[in-house]
Amino acid sequence: MLCRKSLKRGYRSMKILVIGASGTIGSAVVKELKANHDIIYAGRSGSDVSVDITSIDSIKQMYKKWVKWMLLSAPQEVRILDR
Repeated sequence: MLCRKSLKRGYRSMKILVIGASGTIGSAVVKELKANHDIIYAGRSGSDVSVDITSIDSIKQMYKKWVKWMLLSAPQEVRILDR
């Protein structure tokens, strides 16, 4: 996995916010990342960060407070941030 290779090359551990960390995909992502990184869980409830992904305002507030750098893969996600 890229993260393990990066750490071997001298990159430091990162603090990573995972939205939907308790879901099927999110929990698999957390499982891979948590050994080498500090994971911040984001979701509706029972998470480090509370966010309602159906609310633009909730998403904006989360990004303003928590996100310093991000990698997005879908054009729809970019439109949300541009609003």
